[in-house]
Amino acid sequence: MPFDAHVSLSDLHSSSGRFYGCQVRWHALAAERRRVTIDHGQVIDEFNAWADNEISQSRLAAIKQCGDRNEKYLRVVESRTERSQPVRFVLSYDGSIDFIFLMAGETDVMGEAETC
Repeated sequence: MPFDAHVSLSDLHSSSGRFYGCQVRWHALAAERRRVTIDHGQVIDEFNAWADNEISQSRLAAIKQCGDRNEKYLRVVESRTERSQPVRFVLSYDGSIDFIFLMAGETDVMGEAETC
């Protein structure tokens, strides 16, 4: 990611086949210095590029992808690495209220693809 980017997503890392973390960095200082808002389209594009790459490597599974990335959008993916519980990643965007949400959390069971 370039220095002035607002968000960067790190990869899922593993050591000896064990999951030990992921990281989301919000570059608030870049936005404050330039008096700009977070570019929601860039966040969505970067998340999708990361998720698509991880899915192609079989490290994530696609759970749900709904809506229009320019209005209301939801994408959910889930880890497929060796660990006690899967981790689900959720990106939700609603342009009408200028809101974007990114979350990762453990789930109780390994999920399957869901409809919108």
